[in-house]
Amino acid sequence: MNISSSVSPSFHKRRKSAENSLVLSNDNNNNNSTTGGTGGTVPTTQSADNDSDDGSYDSADDATAASSGPEDSVKSIRTDHEEGEFMNERFDLCDSLHKRRGGFKMKENKWVSRCFTLYGSVLCYYDHPQISRADPSRPRGRIDLSKEETLSMMNNSSKKGAPTEYLITLNIYGLGGKRKWEMCCSDKSQQEKWYEALKTYDGKKSLEGAVTPTPPAHKQVVAPVVKKVPPVQLVKQKRNSHRRENLQRAISVSFGEKGESLLNVFNEDVVMMFVVMNVTTYIIRVGSTGILWMTVLVLNLGLVHYLRHSNTTTGHTHQQQHSHRSVHFQSPQPVDEVDPDDDLSPPPPPPSFERVITIGSTIPRAAPRGALAELIDSDGFDTPAAVHGCAAYDAEYETLPHTYWNVRGDTFPLRVGPNYKKTKMKSPSGPPLYNLYAVDMFRATSTMKSVAAGFKIPDIEGVTDVDTGFPDVPAMLVINCNMPSEEPQMFKSPTDGPSYICVVYLVIAPETVRQLKDFNNASPAVKLFKKWCETAEHDSGFRSRMKAMCVLDDIDSLGLPSFVTGYNGKPTLISKSGTFTRHPTHCEMSINVHMFAYLARKGLYSLQQKFPEFILNVGFTIEGRDDDELPETILGGCRMIQLNLEKTKYHGDQ
Repeated sequence: MNISSSVSPSFHKRRKSAENSLVLSNDNNNNNSTTGGTGGTVPTTQSADNDSDDGSYDSADDATAASSGPEDSVKSIRTDHEEGEFMNERFDLCDSLHKRRGGFKMKENKWVSRCFTLYGSVLCYYDHPQISRADPSRPRGRIDLSKEETLSMMNNSSKKGAPTEYLITLNIYGLGGKRKWEMCCSDKSQQEKWYEALKTYDGKKSLEGAVTPTPPAHKQVVAPVVKKVPPVQLVKQKRNSHRRENLQRAISVSFGEKGESLLNVFNEDVVMMFVVMNVTTYIIRVGSTGILWMTVLVLNLGLVHYLRHSNTTTGHTHQQQHSHRSVHFQSPQPVDEVDPDDDLSPPPPPPSFERVITIGSTIPRAAPRGALAELIDSDGFDTPAAVHGCAAYDAEYETLPHTYWNVRGDTFPLRVGPNYKKTKMKSPSGPPLYNLYAVDMFRATSTMKSVAAGFKIPDIEGVTDVDTGFPDVPAMLVINCNMPSEEPQMFKSPTDGPSYICVVYLVIAPETVRQLKDFNNASPAVKLFKKWCETAEHDSGFRSRMKAMCVLDDIDSLGLPSFVTGYNGKPTLISKSGTFTRHPTHCEMSINVHMFAYLARKGLYSLQQKFPEFILNVGFTIEGRDDDELPETILGGCRMIQLNLEKTKYHGDQ
């Protein structure tokens, strides 16, 4: 019987593929036998049996199965393992970690296994959890840590959906705001290994000094193959580029030279107009005839007021906008009265934090009097007696505008127990746990992520090198507060920008050190602060217990509205806007007011022009909630005397 006539044509293709695989296998074994006879019949028969049921047959798989034996399978597995080890040696770090997905998609499992690699300052992650099965030249995500401003954080608290509690968060700061990579490690050792590697690149980096490392010869990564683009595709790309240029030109003509967003056109007046229109429509729909005519009268009066206001304030603005829109088509004409060689534009602000300056050099301290002044004149201020002497309640000083002094603890009403949740009782705080050493007040073109980047932290014997008895409790605590210097907008919430920056340097008080040495008999506030120092770096929930509060002296005589006076002395929890960083010589708590709610930012900005009339007491504390954590005690603070923000200079201009 002729077999060829009783089988399908696909059978002959599979048989031919199997015979070709046998030829290759026999050649490798130095066997000179041909493909005919018994050697080709056995696999052909097996192929026919496998093809009898489902019809979904793959000739390549059949050829591989026919030409491979058990020894070849072991060899293949061993080769993949060796390949994985070779790939791991090409990177400084290479591990399989879980990464939290981003975006707005609602997915059941947001944590997926990815392979992370670190070579020099380049951090990458891939789709597959094993590097041996991923293409090193095509990562799913890549970032050069030397060219970005980053901050690494290690968390040991469980997160919803995370496989383990060993988490690492890499915060990336850019012009578009803040983004983050959240990674989950398998154990504590892996977490510490990656955290130490990423932490070395924390801080603000310069693009000029950042160079991506080149792998040595034995660690070269194969670059992806560059495909040649056909001429037709090049023509399409050129057409698309022209279309994009025309679109950008149209946007610049319509909305300004910088191509602003449509949202910028809708200012607060336009938004308020939309709100009034909607409210009016609702009133007309459900109201009576009298309400209708009253609403029409109010709308007409408001329209007249708006038109009078806009005519007096927008004439110059329209001229500027017209000049901006025409800048693409004609050059500006020279003016005869002004010399073209003169540069009348104000000098640009200096780049932020390029110099490291001495702390306390941006704003003066109030002048001490009496015995304290004689002590400072003879021994200098950098002595334990002078530093802690200024914190004494009976210390005499001269109140001068635009200066600062130590704050009194009894200025702030804080929680007391027992059963505060029911009684809501508060009483004046005791002496601060930390005394004020110095204050810096300046402006910058961006927020300051680390005080050490712009100031030289002092090393004072007997002050900053005190042994607290616990390695996590610092001798110096630095609080860095970044406030917006420009008017906030309702529809924009940037995390960075031009700022007034106030830095408060606190040193531990002798009484606090004594209580830490006798910890069993320490006050609840000292025990709570010690716990906060231990967990603030890893536990965001406990870190958010820090509270900031402001108390104005003689607030009734300042003529402030009631909604402002009602918040006098009210504490504010520093939650997402706070970042805790531990340094070898100190600990730093950064507060980014740019991340506050719009109403809070708007209210603070509106009060800035009245700061020269204020004597502002600023204090910080750790929130106590249970009876064993009460009463609260002020952690530290400063007393700002008639602060004039117009006198503040840019960092480095002092």
